[in-house]
Amino acid sequence: MEPNTPNEAMPAGICDRCKGEVYAEELVHLIDGFVICAECFPDFAYDYFEPDMVLGGDLKEMLCTYDDD
Repeated sequence: MEPNTPNEAMPAGICDRCKGEVYAEELVHLIDGFVICAECFPDFAYDYFEPDMVLGGDLKEMLCTYDDD
């Protein structure tokens, strides 16, 4: 009997975003305990960092405030 092919291998984990299987030979992101597959990473990153987004005008005001100190 031949060794398991990747299609027959047991998954190493599950992506927490899409619930897809992740196999041993695949690279994944492990972020704050979440397993995120490569396909889900862009959307996960956007959602994860969305609270840190600011409008350009607000950024300008923040930077001007720092320059005044």
